[in-house]
Amino acid sequence: MDFYNKYLKYKSKYLGLKNNLSFLQNGGALGTYLDWESAVDFGKKCNDSSAEKPRFPRDLNLSGWLKTDIKVNDKNLEVIKKSFEETGDKPILVAMGGISTNSFCGSSEIIVQNVELLKDKFKAIYIINTNEYKKEQGKACNLKDSITDELRERCKFMKEKENDIRRKMKENIKDKDEYRRYYDKLYGPEREFTNNLAQDIHNLIKNKLKLTNVHLLGKCQGGSNMLSVISTGDEIYKALYLAVPGAAYNIEPLYNLTPARLEDITFIFGWNKNDDYGFGFNISINEKAFYDEEIGKLEEEKKVQLNYESYVFTPGNGHEINSKLIAKIAKA
Repeated sequence: MDFYNKYLKYKSKYLGLKNNLSFLQNGGALGTYLDWESAVDFGKKCNDSSAEKPRFPRDLNLSGWLKTDIKVNDKNLEVIKKSFEETGDKPILVAMGGISTNSFCGSSEIIVQNVELLKDKFKAIYIINTNEYKKEQGKACNLKDSITDELRERCKFMKEKENDIRRKMKENIKDKDEYRRYYDKLYGPEREFTNNLAQDIHNLIKNKLKLTNVHLLGKCQGGSNMLSVISTGDEIYKALYLAVPGAAYNIEPLYNLTPARLEDITFIFGWNKNDDYGFGFNISINEKAFYDEEIGKLEEEKKVQLNYESYVFTPGNGHEINSKLIAKIAKA
């Protein structure tokens, strides 16, 4: 560990003790003490160059970042952070990729590379690794696979492609309700997993990290999760940024929010032109038009005008956060 990272480690410990002491002096109860340390060695764990088919064959450069482990409902969440200011009223960015360390590494790299764009807007950046939830996600997806054969036998709509089913589910046709029942059967376990994880992330942000004035950034499954986090309605959340979101129920969670909350939130969503990642319900790049349409319906039903922007970046960088989306966030 170099001297600078040692300095960051012990500075963070000092500030943590100072903050906890201040909390006690003001009549509060001592919360969980977080032992932050240099994240450099953790970044080296991203390097899978020894694998037969490496996906991230390099170290994630986390020089100047700190890392801690936080227990939430018996799950260990690995969190890294970069602080720019100790005081002030700037927001804090909390980000997550998909449900794997590999996705965490890919998304973190984009954020780290663009940290200079973000430091003037945010007081600090936190990135969460939810790899420990991978088994639960797998169970949810396997449930979907296990019921497919059953549905194929008794549901006449199984001859349709799943993305056609979602499209027909929206249409005003005779069998719309049956399509919806099928869709809920297929993706219900995934929605339950997302909602449960969102509650844990909300607990982490509010009760463990004790953050306020939070902006959320999610990629792929992380986008679906952050949709559910912001839909808790808690007023600490001020913005939602989605990159190539993988949400079977798209923006449906936002219907839980009041018109006043919806108008108080900044929404910026981004996709990549060359992102051909296939969700069961659609191809990723084709989701942009779907989200735009659904946002319009939400505005109409709630009688609100959202602060909403969406972009397609050309040619793009596949199924990943685009640096141009980071630039849009920094300027918003």
